[in-house]
Amino acid sequence: MAAASRPPVQKQHRRLGLLPLALLAGHAGLALSFLGNPFRTAGPPKAPVEEQSDPASKEEFSSADRQELLAELERNWQTLHQRLQEGIYPAVVDDPYFIVDPKGLLRRYLVAARFDVREAIIRLEATAKWRQEWNVLDYYRTGAAAELFSEEANPGAEMYFADSLLVDKEGRPYAAGRLKFANPENMHPWHHLRAGVMVFELMATKVAALGKGPASYILDISPPKQQGNVSGTAGLERNYNEARNPYYSRGAGKEAPSEAILEELGSLDNGFAVLKAAITILNQHYPGIVGRVFYLNSDMLFWGAFKIFSRWISDRGSIDFKFLGPNGWREEPLSRLLDHFDQSQLPAEWGGTGPSLNGDEFLARAIDRYESEAHHSELVGASVVSQYVEKPLLIQGLKFDLRVFGVTSYEPLRAYVYREGLVRFASKPYSTEAKHLSDAYRHLTNYSINKDSSSFVGNSEMQADNVGHKWSISALNRHLRCTGVDAELMWTRIMDVIVKSLLAVEPVISARTKTTANYGHNCFELYGFDVLVDEQLKPWLLEVNLSPSMQADSPLDWQIKSSLIADSFNLVGINRVSKQRLAEATRAKAKVVKVPGKPPGPPERRRRQAATGRSTLRKEIKEQLEADDEGEDLPPVSLGALEVEELRSTANALLECTRNRNFIRLFPTSNAVRHYAMIVDSQEAMKREAQTL
Repeated sequence: MAAASRPPVQKQHRRLGLLPLALLAGHAGLALSFLGNPFRTAGPPKAPVEEQSDPASKEEFSSADRQELLAELERNWQTLHQRLQEGIYPAVVDDPYFIVDPKGLLRRYLVAARFDVREAIIRLEATAKWRQEWNVLDYYRTGAAAELFSEEANPGAEMYFADSLLVDKEGRPYAAGRLKFANPENMHPWHHLRAGVMVFELMATKVAALGKGPASYILDISPPKQQGNVSGTAGLERNYNEARNPYYSRGAGKEAPSEAILEELGSLDNGFAVLKAAITILNQHYPGIVGRVFYLNSDMLFWGAFKIFSRWISDRGSIDFKFLGPNGWREEPLSRLLDHFDQSQLPAEWGGTGPSLNGDEFLARAIDRYESEAHHSELVGASVVSQYVEKPLLIQGLKFDLRVFGVTSYEPLRAYVYREGLVRFASKPYSTEAKHLSDAYRHLTNYSINKDSSSFVGNSEMQADNVGHKWSISALNRHLRCTGVDAELMWTRIMDVIVKSLLAVEPVISARTKTTANYGHNCFELYGFDVLVDEQLKPWLLEVNLSPSMQADSPLDWQIKSSLIADSFNLVGINRVSKQRLAEATRAKAKVVKVPGKPPGPPERRRRQAATGRSTLRKEIKEQLEADDEGEDLPPVSLGALEVEELRSTANALLECTRNRNFIRLFPTSNAVRHYAMIVDSQEAMKREAQTL
């Protein structure tokens, strides 16, 4: 194990080095990244122990203090998610690791950070950056598993473990491994590490999708009796000497996927370096994925290696480790596996009746499953169908988009758009010539991308809002009018797109608001609508940003965003509350007793929930509109005909009109109610139909 320059040490420890290095020649990943201290007092087999609870389960987070910590982490994650999407990792919106079970992910990171929210968010950001550098999403494409596990396509992979495709008694998945099918004489450190991390990545996604708790891992240390024929060159009862590995001698330890990863993990010049790199990745970026590790048929040499490796493990507390085998010095017999797994879910080699490992053929089954799932995902998985706007409206030859800010409340729907916003330009002239099609600085308008362009010009003075590659909307309007463009038509169409977008999601968000808030008017959201306009002045909605970034990198940003924040708080009516009043309100809330079988909220809310059909206001409006085809004016309504909740909404709307300052009300207005009546009516009909099911 020592370097060639220290032959006495190498000779003295030669036998000790063979097995540990063979052990990490396969991925030290699942096997050794979760190691704890197994050195317990020897003795007879122990009675079955109770299953170890998942520290990141919903039950473990049921207390009020942990719910509060989780809510705080969720808020921080929303902000970080937006920043990642707009900056270093746009693919975060499509990454299964972050979207399959986001709350479960946050719980695991909070546990790993010892319930320190700041540390958890730091680790989440580090994971996102690492996933971008490591190109983790490539694991999900068809062909990835076959390539990475193959000696021909990925020389030196030497894989020896994978998803068993079986489950334990709780329905949680487990990975299976046979250590001696890895050959340390033929291991390429980075090829092996990349293939191994794929197993962890897909297992992490599977754990999140099942939602039943962490996976297990069973590693068989015993020598196989046949040659491997799937991904490696090992097998049979022979010893391997890492010193003969040609990859290390040629400097393959520095062939990292990127300079950043090489700097983080260092040069992988020997098996221990590979092991340490695997442990670093798995501890930092896959916390809480494995809950149990079983080592089968090991010997004292493996125990010794285990003790050394355990110094690098930071996640020992929540993982249960067991050594099983036929010899008396081991902790428990192999039959203890049946305490955790049904016979049908264990291979014959481990005392079960399930599919046989058959040497390393279990790897072939796993590859087939990985490929099948990747192919299925590509066919029917979530997809984004987009159309490239070939002829965008240009200003001075540059492509641009608009960031339009809006404040919305959904119970009932009220929408305002801010008079000021941002115009983001590409930093190079737009061109559809073949040689320019891959130039992001010509085709993308993201500020986070263009700010790194050598031709980017930033804003340096607040008054100069039409200079550089970021303008104010006011500057855009002045420019359009001077150049003869119908700015009023363009903005009418943009407002129409925004209102329709909000109406499209109103039923879902409104229903969610009712279940989470006693008073809907307490809830509001600030959105950032990204809009591209083509040369026919048709707006194309690119995306709607939840909690858009308020980062200010220029005087223009500071002016617009600080005013936006102040005006938003004024609009929604945020009142200054003393600490004493807040404490009194908290004590009063604690005394409220919920009555079983009654919906939450004040009496007027409950009456509203129990009512069927339309409210009096909506009935009168509809009847009047049907009688008057012209519909110039909405009909007057007697205040006495309104329900209590509608009176409150009316009062809030009137108060908002006195506070809207730089906001323009989009919905509801007399014209908007009339114009979008068909959409609103169809949604109301669907709501009534859903209530009757």
